[in-house]
Formats: sequence, C-alpha cells, structure tokens
Amino acid sequence: MYSDQWKNGYRGYVSGGVVLICWADGAWSNGTNRWFAVYYGSGSGYINANLVSGQYTVSAC
Repeated sequence: MYSDQWKNGYRGYVSGGVVLICWADGAWSNGTNRWFAVYYGSGSGYINANLVSGQYTVSAC
C-alpha cells in the first residue's frame, strides 16, 4: 500500500511531523470508523481520524 503513495510524493504534514498517506474505513473507535494510514519518522501505521487535527485531503487507500 505505501509504495504507491511514496511515488506520488507527500501530501503534507500535520502536527508532530506526521504524514497522512491515505484513509480507510475500519473498526469503530472514538466516534468514527475512519482511519488514516500515516508515516512518522522511521515508522508507519494507522491513527483514528478523530485524533488528527489539521487534516488535509488524501485519497482512499
């Protein structure tokens, strides 16, 4: 999933240097089922959309 996004370049940063890659719907948590795939420093993972301030537009994963 991540390799295709890196070819397109970063979309931008949210606070703390977290890069939003794309979004996906999954398990409900914190009032939403939307999750962002993110890159941060040398790691990557998913974060619940309601925990991300300063969101910008990214495509679905």
